[in-house]
Amino acid sequence: MRLARSSLSIATSRPSCLLQAAKILHLARPSATALTCNTHRLAASPFFKGPIVLARPQSSAPPFSTRFYGDPTIYALSTAPGRAAIAIIRISGPACNDIYRSLCPGQKPLKPRYAAVRTLYRPGAKPLPDSLLDSSALLLYFPSPNTVTGEDLLELHVHGGTAVVRAVLSAISQCSPVPGAVRYAEAGEFTRRAFMNNRLDLTQVEALGDTLSANTEQQRRLSVRGTTNNLSLRYESWRQMLLAARGELEALIDFSEDQHFDESPAELASSVADQVRDLVLLIDAHRRNAMRGELLRNGIAISLLGAPNAGKSSLLNRIVGREAAIVSQEAGTTRDVVEVGIDLGGYLCRLGDTAGLRSAVLATAQARKEHMQEKISMIEEEDSRTSSPFLANMQSP
Repeated sequence: MRLARSSLSIATSRPSCLLQAAKILHLARPSATALTCNTHRLAASPFFKGPIVLARPQSSAPPFSTRFYGDPTIYALSTAPGRAAIAIIRISGPACNDIYRSLCPGQKPLKPRYAAVRTLYRPGAKPLPDSLLDSSALLLYFPSPNTVTGEDLLELHVHGGTAVVRAVLSAISQCSPVPGAVRYAEAGEFTRRAFMNNRLDLTQVEALGDTLSANTEQQRRLSVRGTTNNLSLRYESWRQMLLAARGELEALIDFSEDQHFDESPAELASSVADQVRDLVLLIDAHRRNAMRGELLRNGIAISLLGAPNAGKSSLLNRIVGREAAIVSQEAGTTRDVVEVGIDLGGYLCRLGDTAGLRSAVLATAQARKEHMQEKISMIEEEDSRTSSPFLANMQSP
């Protein structure tokens, strides 16, 4: 769970520490809305039967996530679109076995977690050559709950021709036992179900997105470190420390007059404040590391500044190895910022070629002249016949 930045800077004074601890505890508390937001939609699902059950997170599962039941079966192309040797279609949900029986009529059931070669046919048709979708397709079946989404999972490894993939996807949509029970997945829906079913936590979901978009070596290293649950365990340890500190303070408030403590109330409050200060140092160090991670993720911005015709565009083209910016002997060729991303030693850098720096007087005059030329061009494009006399008056001294 990501903590808000405003809650990470805690003053060293005792009242501020205690107030900040309460804020972080509030952020770390599981939301009741997250447990009930899908209730009405689940009840309307054709696969839902009986009362809605929201399982409590298991001790081995990441915290702050809930398991839910009753969603329709979804499917999507997992590999990149376009012609390829193999295309992988992933199906997740309770209708996986129904889809398999519809696509592979009369063929042996799939053994869980074992690859099997099957022939795919159009749903509802007899297994004849005219109804053949793909031959020698590789199928894998993974029963719930130990799958990437926590649901039954079926993968179809078919030939990657565009027509074959289109035909198989169309056939899957026709395998729904009841209307709406099988549909194409929304963007990120497989990951959302993995989170809701305790297969991924929030930090792992973010790391997964970074892994898929990593272009440089440093981005790859940053993203793969986040795919483990070490970050979640660290956040949970902080939460437990704050809960312990809050428990000591509540005990001091409720029982200080009736019970005997080994420490005086002042010493106990000071000890709790010291614990919170130590935690603040840990959080602040983690925040600084996170800021460096954002820099690696978004790229290091580098601007090329200088006088007109100083060679900024030529330098940019030389660094990136291509003609990214226009180069001319005339001054003022570059007007807008030309930004190019490049991998420098494993780090993403965003080089920006800017317009030449002029004196204030020359820059103002040039800006006015360019603004006038833009207005003239707009009028000429709108109606060159009727605007000719007006343009002549504007251009005359």
